[in-house]
Amino acid sequence: MYAIGHCRGDTNSTTCKNCISQALWDVQMVCALRMQAIIHYDLCSLRISSEKIHFDRNDMVHLIAMRSDKSYIKIQQEFDKAVILLITAVASKASNLSTKFATGQEMFLVECLSALLSFEEITANAHGKRIALFLDYDGTLSPIVDDPERHSCPLRKESSEQRFV
Repeated sequence: MYAIGHCRGDTNSTTCKNCISQALWDVQMVCALRMQAIIHYDLCSLRISSEKIHFDRNDMVHLIAMRSDKSYIKIQQEFDKAVILLITAVASKASNLSTKFATGQEMFLVECLSALLSFEEITANAHGKRIALFLDYDGTLSPIVDDPERHSCPLRKESSEQRFV
């Protein structure tokens, strides 16, 4: 497992360590079955992956676009424009300061689909096929995979799941 943590430029080392430690704990609890995860807090962010993490100058903008499910976003172009303007403004501001640190803020409202809507969507897409689902402890529905090699699960959780299957 690979991980990269990053703290805001105005945090001290103790605060940074505490934030990264909390993020590492939280990402393991909430995203245990994911092959990649990114978690953001006010003071730090953490990225974990089962593969080596490679950097691209435009990585963050692409991540935002990859994570957006366009069928649920009502004003995608306005959202994309606001994100790009915010990133550009903060980068410009930081480059002109001796500390090379700047912040910016934009307000958005995000609503997650309920597990019931996810279930309806998954079953509608199954088109009469037999499927098996389980409800993750974070409230998401996940299909049970046919290929165990692609299934990522901590051993302690996997053993408790096998007792119930």
